[in-house]
Amino acid sequence: MKDESYLILRRIFFWLFSISFVILVPIFVFYSLGYKFDTRSKKLLRTGTISIKSSPEGANIFLSNTKLDSTTPDVLSGLKPQDYIIKLEKEGFYSYQLPVKLRPSSVAEFNITLVPQVRYLEKLELGFNIYKFFISKHFYGNKIIAFTDKGVYYFD
Repeated sequence: MKDESYLILRRIFFWLFSISFVILVPIFVFYSLGYKFDTRSKKLLRTGTISIKSSPEGANIFLSNTKLDSTTPDVLSGLKPQDYIIKLEKEGFYSYQLPVKLRPSSVAEFNITLVPQVRYLEKLELGFNIYKFFISKHFYGNKIIAFTDKGVYYFD
């Protein structure tokens, strides 16, 4: 009798694990591929991801006028593919806002430099056009590297 009950128990466990494997593996695979079940439309949707980095770090993130609990840098995953407005705010810096059209199974990556608020602005006459600039952080402090029509310039 012990051998017979042992065989029955083995068969029960075999079928239990087989059925759970067949049910759970597709769920995990679809989730890892970025699919999410939408309860309103009752359809399986492919989601997207937004990766946000800012200089300086620690800016508050607003997603379509809803403040999120996280600050930059952050990765917002599992978002429905639609149009969003991302806004970054940090005290002492101008707020930054940009529209994002998120597509299914895509990653929208943003690296944003926030501009500090200054009380007195002075227009500089440089004599060249700046096409792109970067802030370089190193041991001696922050430096600005500017790409211009007359070469590359390095500012303190």
